[in-house]
Formats: sequence, C-alpha cells, structure tokens
Amino acid sequence: MSAHLTKEELTDTLLGISSLTVNAHLLGCPACADELESVKRTIAGFREAAHGWSDDALEAAESRASRARISGVRSRRTVWILAAAAAMILFIAGSVAYLHREPAVSQVHPVVLSTPTSNTGLSQAQLDQDNQLLSQVSVELSEAVPAPMQPLLVSESSGSSATTNK
Repeated sequence: MSAHLTKEELTDTLLGISSLTVNAHLLGCPACADELESVKRTIAGFREAAHGWSDDALEAAESRASRARISGVRSRRTVWILAAAAAMILFIAGSVAYLHREPAVSQVHPVVLSTPTSNTGLSQAQLDQDNQLLSQVSVELSEAVPAPMQPLLVSESSGSSATTNK
C-alpha cells in the first residue's frame, strides 16, 4: 500500500475499531505509525492538562471553602468578643451611674433622735411639734409612691372614680 492512512482511519484505530489492512499498513509505514503516536501523545497531553486543571480547580475550591470556614469561625468569635465587650461597657457605665447617684443620697444629713431623759428645758409644745414632724417623715418614707409621682396617683385615682361613676 503506497497511500498513507486517512484521518478517519487513524481515528478509527485510536477508537479501537481498525481493520486488518490498517494494522498491516501501520506495521509497514513508519510515517503513519509516527502520525498515530503523535496523535496519541497529543491526546495524552490534553488528558493530563485536563486532569491538572480539574485538580487545581478542586484544590482552589477546597482552599476557598477552608478559608470560608476559618473566616466563619473568626467572625463568630469576633461577634462573641464584641458582645462581651459591650456587656462589660454597659456594666461599667451602670456601675459608674449608680455610684454617682449613691453619694447624693448618702449626703442627706441623718436625723439624730434623742429621747429626753429629763426635762432639759424643752417645752411640751416643742416636743409635740418634733413628734408631729417625725410622724410626717415616717408617713412619707412608708409611702409606696414617691412624692414627685403622687400627683399622677391622685389624677389616676380621680380618673378611675370618674369612670366608676359613669
């Protein structure tokens, strides 16, 4: 056979469906055998490149997923750290506000009560006036509603009596 193999015959040989005449020609024609080997090397190179590309793509995807997992852990950790810091700031601010309010309450002068053991020149009228004042203080301290809010309580009770009269 003097003619070389066609591309279709070489393709059939690569696919494994070659005839006996094509195989005999490949044994006797180094040019066609070289052409077949060249095509086989090209296909093998393409296969290796495709596998390499897919392996690289897989590694890149795994790397991105790993970074995302690490980033997710870091972001959750960051959220918890920020929440703890915010709680500490609120606690400190509350403590400072409470401590600044507390000295104002403790600066009230304490009432010193002394029981007269003997008549030291205090008149009965003065004692009655002092007892009346202490009674008023005791009543105000025992009230459930602070004095600034009592007008609201009175208006509320009058409003409720107004609704009950209707």
